[in-house]
Amino acid sequence: MKYKLTALLFIATICLSVYAILLNFNSIVAPAVPVSAFRLEIVESGVYHLEVLGESLVVKWPLNCNPAGLICEQAALFRDKFLENLWPGVIQVIDSTGITEKLNIVKEIITNR
Repeated sequence: MKYKLTALLFIATICLSVYAILLNFNSIVAPAVPVSAFRLEIVESGVYHLEVLGESLVVKWPLNCNPAGLICEQAALFRDKFLENLWPGVIQVIDSTGITEKLNIVKEIITNR
């Protein structure tokens, strides 16, 4: 925990320093367009303009790519595979303990009251 806190403080200090430097740079140099640490703009469908510390980058995202859908699809595949491998073992353990008979007896007692 101590190391995580130290790393968090280090990153926060770096971010605050970059912010202060950019504020001073923009006030002293006064460029036509103020320099920012990070800017993301959507140029058109599937095309993004990313600017990091004044450096520009154009990123094209595939139109048929849906990151949330991919994550959900992968999670569903993992769930299915996990249950496919795990569920037979769970059923075998339940059957070997004889708990289903005991639960049926308890169910009968409860319903007969």
